[in-house]
Amino acid sequence: MKRLLFFRILRGFTLTATILFLSSCLNQMGENGEKEKGIKLSVQQEKLANAGNEFGFRILEETIGLQTNTMLSPYGLSQVFGMLANGASGETYSQICKIAGFSSSDSDGVNDFFKTMNKGMNLGIGVNFSIKNSLWITNNSSLKRNYASACSKYYSASVQTIDFSKASALTTINNWCARATEGLIDPMFSTLSDQLVMLALNTGYLDAQWASRFNKTATENGTFTDIDGRLQSKAFMQQVNKGDFACYISDEVALVEMPYINGQFSMVCILPGKGIHFEQFIKSLSAEKWEYWTDHLSKETACQVILPKFEITFDAYNLVPILKKMGLTAPFEKGARFDKISEQSLLLSDIRQKNVISVEEDRTLVSSASSATFDPTGIDIHKDFITFRFNEPFLFAIRERSTGVILFLGTLVR
Repeated sequence: MKRLLFFRILRGFTLTATILFLSSCLNQMGENGEKEKGIKLSVQQEKLANAGNEFGFRILEETIGLQTNTMLSPYGLSQVFGMLANGASGETYSQICKIAGFSSSDSDGVNDFFKTMNKGMNLGIGVNFSIKNSLWITNNSSLKRNYASACSKYYSASVQTIDFSKASALTTINNWCARATEGLIDPMFSTLSDQLVMLALNTGYLDAQWASRFNKTATENGTFTDIDGRLQSKAFMQQVNKGDFACYISDEVALVEMPYINGQFSMVCILPGKGIHFEQFIKSLSAEKWEYWTDHLSKETACQVILPKFEITFDAYNLVPILKKMGLTAPFEKGARFDKISEQSLLLSDIRQKNVISVEEDRTLVSSASSATFDPTGIDIHKDFITFRFNEPFLFAIRERSTGVILFLGTLVR
């Protein structure tokens, strides 16, 4: 069966993206994170950043119906589509650009955007972040030079020839994934079809310490009200922060930003406004709202944050039905045009994500205490500080602060 698999790994967040092609004949920053100290984007690149965020919100809107904790990587998925766009033409190319928010007339601009972003996200003591790409082709398949060159130049993708019919191919590819993800994805695959023509892998890895750590002795058991109204016991981290955290509150939303130690990355946790159903809130999200909310984050008021420790594994969810619903059909049909990749006819069948996050007192890995009872309302505004209680379904995002690009996006509803 033909597959395009998209996973992501982060030590705390682990994301690995894979694209498997079969022949169609087989039916196949500094602290504070100010923009001037971060990644420099052109006006067109800023549009691409917003388009990637919008893409992520629309995917999330479809997955929220699963009524389970979710975890996506808008940036990772957009980057995979960037690589796909380099190999596509005709209606296949047009649909990839439309769904990802790319300019169909500026493929070099799309490539430059990802090269700029990837190059700029590699810094900081206490933060380990890396992105790696590779292309694997069969011994009898010819990868076009221009495509290989574009993937190498803009995505730093290595090209390796392999015989998918040999058992050693599975070991070789799994070993590459394990090395790229510090052993967090091992094995990546249990089997590989011997009919594969090409496989593309994208991995991301993040191990990030909080700028302001939660004291483990302050962690207490409390009650979380899930999306069905049922009560669950969770361990809640908590701290009153007077310097690093920033917040924004309106009738529609309440959010708090907690930076990681290098100042370039942060986690933003978001609660819908009072009386707004969580599922409807997710459906109302947009890149425009996200930009407005984060632009208005303020450190003027101290924040008390009560946040559950949590781990989410969003395992290999098939995104093809969602993408088809959004208008991406041509790449999966006979007659798909990936003629810039190879002379051989290719098409896709699966796009999948596997995302893992572990949020703890000292760090986020993309890997008790006395009893306490928390009030059901999420926000309390006191004279000296604002309390954010994440004891009901909430949205979280990890972003690159200078560009606003959402690297990881998810919901905790159980």
